[in-house]
Amino acid sequence: MPMAVAQARVRERSIVVCVDSTTARVRLANSAGCLERETRRSWPKSGPAPQMCIDSARRLSLAKGETCVGSTATLIRMREGVRFVACANRETGELRRPSRWSRFTCAATNRTVRWVSVPRKVTSTTTSPTTTSSSTTTTIAVSAPSVGSFSIGYNDVEFDVLGSNEVLSPMVANGSAVSFAYTGTLPARVSFDTTNGTFSGPVAWNENFSMVSAGFEHSCAVTVSARALCWGRNLFGNIGDGTSLNARSIPTPVSGLTGGIASISAGNGTTCAISQAGELRCWGLGDSGQIGDGVNTDRLTPTAVTGMSSGVAQVSVSPTGKSVCAVQSNGVKCWGLNDRGQLGNSSLVNSSVPVNVTGLTSGVTQVAVGGSYACALTSGGAVKCWGANGVGELGNPSMSGFSNVTVPTDVSGLSSGVTAIGVGLQHACALITGGSVWCWGQNSDGRLGDGTLTARATPVSVLNVSGATRLSVGQVHTCVIVGGGATCWGANGSGQLGDGGIYGGNAVPTPVTGLTSGVVSISAGGYHTCATLASGEARCWGMNNNGSGLGGQLGDGTVTNRTTPVAVSNAGNPGFPAAVTVTATSTTGRTSTWSGSLSITGPVG
Repeated sequence: MPMAVAQARVRERSIVVCVDSTTARVRLANSAGCLERETRRSWPKSGPAPQMCIDSARRLSLAKGETCVGSTATLIRMREGVRFVACANRETGELRRPSRWSRFTCAATNRTVRWVSVPRKVTSTTTSPTTTSSSTTTTIAVSAPSVGSFSIGYNDVEFDVLGSNEVLSPMVANGSAVSFAYTGTLPARVSFDTTNGTFSGPVAWNENFSMVSAGFEHSCAVTVSARALCWGRNLFGNIGDGTSLNARSIPTPVSGLTGGIASISAGNGTTCAISQAGELRCWGLGDSGQIGDGVNTDRLTPTAVTGMSSGVAQVSVSPTGKSVCAVQSNGVKCWGLNDRGQLGNSSLVNSSVPVNVTGLTSGVTQVAVGGSYACALTSGGAVKCWGANGVGELGNPSMSGFSNVTVPTDVSGLSSGVTAIGVGLQHACALITGGSVWCWGQNSDGRLGDGTLTARATPVSVLNVSGATRLSVGQVHTCVIVGGGATCWGANGSGQLGDGGIYGGNAVPTPVTGLTSGVVSISAGGYHTCATLASGEARCWGMNNNGSGLGGQLGDGTVTNRTTPVAVSNAGNPGFPAAVTVTATSTTGRTSTWSGSLSITGPVG
């Protein structure tokens, strides 16, 4: 008789989960079973892992064929012989993948769950009626799962503007990468490591500049993060970094002014800055009391000005660096050299502390200090000047013959309608409502812009300028912003007009090469000029070498004079945001790509 067929049956343990019908998320089933909205599923531990999906929070869900529920979830493909590991929350049963695939470590409150993807083997034993027994082992083929997923991503794509050697590191899932590559254009000073896939930045990032002040042989700026930076000659400590080294050719942080700075003014060896709280501090050359701290001593770092701990709205340092004036809540105050009456306090006595300007105790919006004179703009749009008047710099022909005027005097024809003023060594200019510009004083090199070389004791209109929005008067030249472009006139012996040439001067305004748009501020200095752009960058041009190899006031890392604008080092963040695509190659030759944008904290353009 035929013998009965006998078959061994082994009960295999399974992993039982509950699948949410809406989100497809999975959790380990507990003794209470699955909820009404869930479906019960199970898989043997020794069998192939199910098709799963993972989202940005590393939560697992069940794939429906080749599709994941939710646009943020990514399909996980397993291959033979690869373990699938998950962490189950002991209380909720929620399943998530560990943060690192190769280290199966779950938090203390979780437990580890494993599916194993291997070919399944089934062994059967049969007995025939004509033979004794024979046994065969048959391997039942199981469809091999698709090649496992291999992915790359970046959690952090933003550099800190004040970071130090920061790196943005990739996250590689379901495998190990042996090499990386990228496409796209990286911003200046950003590098990419093809071995580990990291983007790296320098010690400190380029930072957007909100304003620049061009002094005589140095320049200073305020950044959008309200830091103060200076560069150029440093003979008297005018950089403010605690040294008196000859020069700094790139922007250097001012000691103690790492934040909270509203504005800055650079002169000849002396610099002053106002905090956002209205406190005034000065540093550098102090031989005439121009630091304002009660003594005639140079200061290598910012020093508080006596009586100026609050309420200061604006400050101006003479292009000679010998005197300073500021607008405070209770009027205009000046200090330093007073040999020509430039302090405006009815005397010719120097003062190492601020003194009130006679008659200007209120109603003043701006003050500007020249070589040996100064001017103020009232809230009513009128201009008043005082001090030296050798070539008509006070703008009042009735004062001709008076060389030292110790109190403010009205400028002829400018009793209203003025929106801004600027003064140089011996000439001054006013910006009028509507954008025209009027100038007076010395004109030997065309700095008045009226097409002549004749000095003027009364204001004259500058040729071909209308719609100007900003005005800056340098020692011997003048610049404005018109339609977002920069235009200058006057002396050009060092290329400070920025038109590509070096010559005696130009009595007619001429556009600055390459700056026809995007200029938001401009500052004419001794023999150089600087401007800030809407992108946060800064450009300077003109003298950068005083003939003795000293200078650096253009901030481009050199001491080479420039007749057209050059970029100030570390100013602005050109190239951000940067669109890049990274490709990772695994140890088994699989590839994965990531596309995104690198950015930097703080405003960019």
